[in-house]
Amino acid sequence: MGSHKTIKIIAILIVLALIPMLGFAQVNYGSFRDSFQQFSEDVANSLPLNAAIGNNSPDAYIGQLLRVPPNFSVGITAGASTIPYDTVKNVFGDLSLTVPSELEDLKNIGVPFPAATVDARVGGFILPFDVGVKFGTLPGEVKALLPSNMDAEFLLAGADVRYALMKGGAAKPTISVGIGYNYLSGSVTVKDVTSGYTIDVPGTTNDPGFSDPDVTFEWNTSVIDLKAQVSKRLLIFTPYAGAGAAVAVSSAGGGISSELEIGGSKATPAQIDQLKSDLQAAGYPIPDELSADNGIQILSDSTGWAFRIYGGTAINILMMHIDLGAGYDLLGKNLQGTVGVRFQL
Repeated sequence: MGSHKTIKIIAILIVLALIPMLGFAQVNYGSFRDSFQQFSEDVANSLPLNAAIGNNSPDAYIGQLLRVPPNFSVGITAGASTIPYDTVKNVFGDLSLTVPSELEDLKNIGVPFPAATVDARVGGFILPFDVGVKFGTLPGEVKALLPSNMDAEFLLAGADVRYALMKGGAAKPTISVGIGYNYLSGSVTVKDVTSGYTIDVPGTTNDPGFSDPDVTFEWNTSVIDLKAQVSKRLLIFTPYAGAGAAVAVSSAGGGISSELEIGGSKATPAQIDQLKSDLQAAGYPIPDELSADNGIQILSDSTGWAFRIYGGTAINILMMHIDLGAGYDLLGKNLQGTVGVRFQL
């Protein structure tokens, strides 16, 4: 799938799945909140798998730094993890919208969230260990592919250390265990998505409205990652397999960033208080953010364990290596795919 189409899919997902677009002038607050909350929860739960992209050398242990030549590698990795297609479909259904054909094509694998990093790894000294680092951000070339009214930010950084339990040989594989830390954050803002609409709140005399709303969506996660990996050099290939367990603190959410109006004018503090009372009386939780200046924001936090299995192969051509990998989130049932190129000694 080309990068332009992938970005188009992400844009459609984030923009359409969160709020109604032109031609859909009013939405029920209950449907809006429930759909947004479920979407945010699934994104938060998928973040540890997305944060694991990059810094995954197929070689379970690359060797020693203090040798001739020293063992190290540098390269780039690009990939994506998924969130469940049914979650996105339910959001569209609740908002009486049609699922775009770009998302229909992905119903069997889920909707992708991409990531990319620059990776580097150096061998240890004395003891059989190696250390890897990664860093990724959204380059200007990718931002240039986004619509003119969309802003996006992305940051992925991490580091790990692995210890070789078994060094590979002619008849035995390489086995290592490792621990690392990953941090992932991102945001998307889509400006002036519609000329104006209102949210129907039961029991409210004047429904809140937004004249020139922006859609905002943001996410972040901090992950401590434990993993074990086995690999074996076979001619020009290095197949590998591994398992990981991660404890993550994640957050995802967003909403409508706009001046909130009631009765055609900016809401007063008294009207905001009355709106909160009306929401509670109707049995709805108050949004994480509800203000006259910032609109409505809904967040979802997720703290706990995530477990994954992963594997793939490297294609080794002298000192250049092409890495192909895949992963699976055992709890969230999300998929991950990666491709990378690196120089390694």
